[in-house]
Amino acid sequence: MRGLSRTSVDATTATPVDASAMQGRPGVSEVVVVGDRVTCAVETTQLGGLLEWLGTHGIRTLASAPPTLEDLFLEQYRTPTTGGSTPSVDPGMPAPTTGSDAPDGPDRSDRAGKRAKTR
Repeated sequence: MRGLSRTSVDATTATPVDASAMQGRPGVSEVVVVGDRVTCAVETTQLGGLLEWLGTHGIRTLASAPPTLEDLFLEQYRTPTTGGSTPSVDPGMPAPTTGSDAPDGPDRSDRAGKRAKTR
């Protein structure tokens, strides 16, 4: 799962980084450049290429972090059409059932509130 996710990168460079050029790098997203500091997310498989490119700008500091467990789950269940974090639903799956249609047996609501008589 981690191989299919993004690594966060935070770096400072000796020469300015062009945000639009960085955004155009393969696998790079969420680019923010403020002065000599740059932060972004990069697909783990593209991390080496990004570091080489940042190296041409003179890396002064660098921190990278793998995705958190929460990030992994959000990415896994993100819907492809919206890009949001709403879980996707398989349209081929049957709708949830209740009552007598439920797979665990008949509806027992007729027994609600009745007490068994004991002697």
